[in-house]
Amino acid sequence: MSKAISAALKTHIALETTSMVTCILFKLAWREIPISGISKATEAVVTTLYEHGLVSGQYIAMGGIVGMTNGVETLNESAHDATWKGFIITVLSATTFKLNGKNTTAWSTYTSGGVISELVTFTDNTSNIVLDGIIYESSKGFTKSAVSADNSMAVDTIDLTGIIGEIGGGMEITAGDIIAGRFDMAEIRVFQVNYEDLTMGRLWLKRGWIGQVSIQDLVYTAEVRGMAQMLQIQALELYSPGCRYDLGSVRCGFNLLGNMPDSSPATVTGTVTSVIDNGLFIDTGRTETLDNIFSAGLLRWTSGLNTGLSKEVTDYTYVASSITLADKMPFLIQVGDNYRVNKGCDKSRDACKVGFNNMIRFGGFPDLPGEDRLLRVTTSRPPEVNK
Repeated sequence: MSKAISAALKTHIALETTSMVTCILFKLAWREIPISGISKATEAVVTTLYEHGLVSGQYIAMGGIVGMTNGVETLNESAHDATWKGFIITVLSATTFKLNGKNTTAWSTYTSGGVISELVTFTDNTSNIVLDGIIYESSKGFTKSAVSADNSMAVDTIDLTGIIGEIGGGMEITAGDIIAGRFDMAEIRVFQVNYEDLTMGRLWLKRGWIGQVSIQDLVYTAEVRGMAQMLQIQALELYSPGCRYDLGSVRCGFNLLGNMPDSSPATVTGTVTSVIDNGLFIDTGRTETLDNIFSAGLLRWTSGLNTGLSKEVTDYTYVASSITLADKMPFLIQVGDNYRVNKGCDKSRDACKVGFNNMIRFGGFPDLPGEDRLLRVTTSRPPEVNK
């Protein structure tokens, strides 16, 4: 991200009094909505794999799209750009929306892939600010701590403090959102502009991720971790008896949209028919006759208040048609909510070999000697006594 600023902005900042205001740009990471199609039209229509839960006027960014380009431009945002490529949308149905003003009639055909992320924008200015077609809505309910950085490679952080419900970008911050982790690990860009002359450009202050978010007396405090935070994370793999790959990932190689070795679908859909609590529900439409067939599988909600969120399944009981989740969902599960769930894998060698016929991709080391062998004490036999 370039931190170069214009000469005009440097001159303005050096004045005794300035008209600088702060703008915040979030890209939420709590869920990514998969794309199944994009049309070539005067205003491109995006189709999602399941209900998107978005609202008209909301800002979104997209990434991972294959195809859909005019040779110079794509719909994908770049992680290295100072600002994200945002689009304002108009919702057409539960699974479709259009990109306002985005003409793709002469673009190449959409091929595959792509996910949608939500953008949130706001400013501490007393009125809205429009930059690159994005409206940073006035939100007087937040403050930021001082921004500082040095060359010691230490983790640099700032705090954003605001009032619950006070936010722009067509959204509100609620206690439920924070508890549900809606803003956890959201990417953030913080910058300042001269609201009296936006042509002077931006003064970039911070780029990073949201860390811990706390609530006290209707006031939230969000920790913003800088880029140096990534240097403190250890990236390594551990040897273990069980497979170290996630089922359906590139390294696992198993197609969750295909069939199991017994020709049954690897991923199925369903609808909640009754709710026991927020971590246990019943679907009387289930026909699987093997208990725990979904244990260790991933369940993703495709409609309802939890749309886009996922939880691991710990138990499936055929007789009761009940599904138990590893943790309770942050929002209420309701009768009629739809979901997708895949068959589970306990990451054992037998499961990979017999259950998924995928032994060639097994990522575990069940025969590797464990700590008991490493720590075992070697003793010598006493000498034999001649008789």
